[in-house]
Amino acid sequence: IKPDALVLVGGLSTQTLLGAKQGITALRGKWTDYKCEDGTSIPTLPIFHPAFLIRRPQEKAKAWADLLSLKGKLGG
Repeated sequence: IKPDALVLVGGLSTQTLLGAKQGITALRGKWTDYKCEDGTSIPTLPIFHPAFLIRRPQEKAKAWADLLSLKGKLGG
C-alpha cells in the first residue's frame, strides 16, 4: 500500500511513528515525512484526537484548518 498521505491522530501515534519528543499541540498541522523501510517517504499530518476536541472545543478551529490542509494536499 502506498497512501498519498498519513494522518496521525493524537499524540501517541505521532510520537510513535515519527519518533517525536514534542507533544501534539506543538506538532499538529505541520506536514512532515514518514520514512518507510524501503527508503520512500509519505507526507504525514499530525492532528488532534477527537477526544481532545470534545474536552477542548475551542481547539476545533485548528482541527478544521488541519483538515483543509489535508484536502489541499490531496488536491481536493
